Order: sequence, then C-alpha cells, then structure tokens
Amino acid sequence: LLSTYGIILVILRLYFMENKPPEFAPSDNPASDSNSFLTRTLTYNFLPAYNVWILLCPSVLSFDWSMESIPLIQNLADFRNIWTLLLYSILVYIAMKILKD
Repeated sequence: LLSTYGIILVILRLYFMENKPPEFAPSDNPASDSNSFLTRTLTYNFLPAYNVWILLCPSVLSFDWSMESIPLIQNLADFRNIWTLLLYSILVYIAMKILKD
C-alpha cells in the first residue's frame, strides 16, 4: 500500500513537472552554481555541520536560506572547515563504537 502511494506520488510529480527536472536560479543554491569543485565540496560538507549546530542551538533561524545567507567556503584555510572536520570525526567515532560492540 505504501509503495503504491509512493509510485502514484512520483507519477503525479513527473506529470505536473512535464517530465523535466526542477529549475533553480543561482541565488537559490549558490554552491551548486560555483565553478570551483573545491568550493562546492567544502560548502556542501559544511552544511550538515551547520544544520547540526542549528539543531543544538537554534538561535539563528531563517525562513529562507537562499542567496548568500551561508557564505561559500572557497579555500581550505576557512575556519568553518574545523566544524566540518569535527562533525565527521564524531560521526566516524560513533560508527566505530557501534561496530565494535
């Protein structure tokens, strides 16, 4: 029943979008519009860390995260990369603890 409902939703979405992928303006997602692979990678890896921070400390909330509300990370020397490394280090540590037990 759930699979049938999911398939119907996918078919309806494809029908209403005329079998085309969604079109986004560069301002909607500046990271994907960047020409630099490094910028895209660093920014996309930082976003989960930023979202975890918002989950733990919701002092900076917004109804619209497009445009330059989260500036792109353009080089390895950016301080925000520390938060990215910290998040993924914690996740790897937790995964290793779970797999050991």
